[in-house]
Amino acid sequence: MEFKPKFVAWFFLVMLSVLVWAFFLNASGLGLTEAINIANFEETLRKIMSLEFLLLVLVFPITYSLVVVMAKAEGRIATYIITFLSLIFAGMLSLALFPKLLEFLALGMLYIISFFLVIEIAMLKFQELKAFVMVRSAGDSIGKSITVLGIGLFVLISFTVLANQEEFVKGFEDKVFSLAAGDSSEMNLEGLSADLIAGTQLQTIQQIKGMQQYQPLTGKDDVEVQTFLLAINELEEVVGSQQYREQLKENIRRESGNSQPAERFRSTFETIKSQIPFFVLIEKYFWLITAISFTSIFFLVGGIIIKPLGMLYAGLFDLVLSLISPKVTAQQKLREAE
Repeated sequence: MEFKPKFVAWFFLVMLSVLVWAFFLNASGLGLTEAINIANFEETLRKIMSLEFLLLVLVFPITYSLVVVMAKAEGRIATYIITFLSLIFAGMLSLALFPKLLEFLALGMLYIISFFLVIEIAMLKFQELKAFVMVRSAGDSIGKSITVLGIGLFVLISFTVLANQEEFVKGFEDKVFSLAAGDSSEMNLEGLSADLIAGTQLQTIQQIKGMQQYQPLTGKDDVEVQTFLLAINELEEVVGSQQYREQLKENIRRESGNSQPAERFRSTFETIKSQIPFFVLIEKYFWLITAISFTSIFFLVGGIIIKPLGMLYAGLFDLVLSLISPKVTAQQKLREAE
């Protein structure tokens, strides 16, 4: 490979593009562990809605677009060398300037590795496509890279939450408290608990009546069987009545005594958890639910924002390059790329 002065320009363009989005990521103040902790939901949302994060999303695809355009203009070998040298230098410089980004180190390494896929897919598409070559090649290569990053993000979040499961679950519970209670001094804690307990008990009775073993009993004339069925029906009516709920509320109020509203709500929440097995199941697999949720959001943003922007940038960069070097035809570029 013959060295060309423009290689230096490509090197600094790619490195600068990484430094720019790293700057905005750091300026947004968004941290990985902080973001996936539900307890920090409002703060995380504020950072995501900030101007810095918006600019991060806008400039993030530029690096991909530059590499795809470079692959077409300079060929595979030159693109590999320039891309990975610039990415490594940019990564080290970003960590030196913005130490907080060290939390994204594992994801950053996967980001660098994903450019193997970007370059190879781009080179393949240059050969296959006949129309809108640059835009479509950029879309395919960036889309695959987003998939790789999404898988890496899923694994990283899974391990992060698993390593601190109790802390993340506690944050989730605290958030449920704040959302459900609001102003706890005005919250009808006894009513909330009574409704949920009575509702769960009523659902259990209805499930028993719906069992296959229960149905044949309704057709029997045995006195004891009929007494049992009558007792079940009466119990269903009692549990579903407002009087039963009032009785539960009074029992809860008597047991709570003079405890503070926050303490009473904590006790109420623990009672609710014991009555709702599905809630316990959510907490058990909280790591999986969290990883799927945030990865889905990443794929959504990647598909509707990052990928289209990358395609647009690649088309514009390719147009600018053709204007700067009008003598280099598309066929010559492809031959050099081979």
